[in-house]
Amino acid sequence: KKSNTGDLTPWDKQTMTMDFGTENVKRFPEKLKYEGFCNIVNFTEDVTNVNRMYNRFTRPGWVAEPGEWKTTEKLLRKVFSEMGVDQWEEGLDWIQLQLTDPKQILHCLILGSQSREAGKDTFVEWMTMLLGEKNTYFADIENFLKPFNSAYADKCLIALNEVKFSSINDGSMEKIKQYITQDKVIIDEKFQVPVTLDYYGKMIMLTNNIHDFMRIDDEENRFWIRTMPELDKKKDFDPNFKTKLLKEIPHFVDYILNRTLKHTDKLSRFWLPETITHTEELKNIRENSKSSLYLEIYDWLDNTFFSREDTNELFFVINDVREGVKTDVGPKQIKMCLLKEFGMTSKKALRKNSFTTEERNSMYFSVSRSEFYEQPDTTPGLDDVFIV
Repeated sequence: KKSNTGDLTPWDKQTMTMDFGTENVKRFPEKLKYEGFCNIVNFTEDVTNVNRMYNRFTRPGWVAEPGEWKTTEKLLRKVFSEMGVDQWEEGLDWIQLQLTDPKQILHCLILGSQSREAGKDTFVEWMTMLLGEKNTYFADIENFLKPFNSAYADKCLIALNEVKFSSINDGSMEKIKQYITQDKVIIDEKFQVPVTLDYYGKMIMLTNNIHDFMRIDDEENRFWIRTMPELDKKKDFDPNFKTKLLKEIPHFVDYILNRTLKHTDKLSRFWLPETITHTEELKNIRENSKSSLYLEIYDWLDNTFFSREDTNELFFVINDVREGVKTDVGPKQIKMCLLKEFGMTSKKALRKNSFTTEERNSMYFSVSRSEFYEQPDTTPGLDDVFIV
């Protein structure tokens, strides 16, 4: 049963019979009978019935028409141009693909700022105007991490607010990664039978905790992090700003549907190349994501190179690290830190240990002075994550 607001609710046979009578129910037209649901996102054509499956997607109400969109440009410039590297065209590509190729996987856009009044929420509200209210989900990250996903799993955009370190553990991080790249989703709703649908969702995350809102490994490539400048209340305040944005939606849509992508070739599962999404913000948050064990080992190696000016390469075993950093961490954790965070490798060889001076055949780790000083010093507080 479809309400006046477009919401769908189960309508059992008994209720239908009471409402319409037995004979009328028998004569329901075939075009109104469905065997289940599908999720086919198409912003340019209406798709309601696909092989007797009812399409859960609803097109937004705009109709594209030529016109100016100066207020919209002002907002988008704050997101993609005004701080750090100017990525205006890439930002338009990211938006355009959501309308013209909605199945295409896109990076999760993370917007950070020191001030709460930077326009991050306004950008998400504008994306809601563009994609349609029924096709977007905007809530605090804690709501996203709850067990049932029916509120957002079939949406085109999932926007998470108040993203902070305390909200994201290993399990929740895996869930976020999954919703960035999956192409199918199981709709899990309380008291309902799970339904598998095509997934089109893109993600935006907003944060004010600019120093440590999440951990991102060096190999992780799902995130595109940008900083938004603080609003100048005297210069930027406009009581009719959102009204103007809404009026300009048809004009922006007309422009974006007729625009040629800057990046016309897809080079990986994501459309935008990593040279675009590898911003200074991403680099800095990767550095600040290093573990405390990494920091201890880094300082130990740094002090060693500093005190041994003529030494260009160190050979050591895990026990040397345990002695050097005076840590209670086990050898397995030390090994994983050296392999994953430092990118070192171990090799069995007959070598002279740089710390015990004993020559023996062992599994040695090695690091040269030049390689080591390519590793950043990630002392907490040394760098601002969003300095660009």
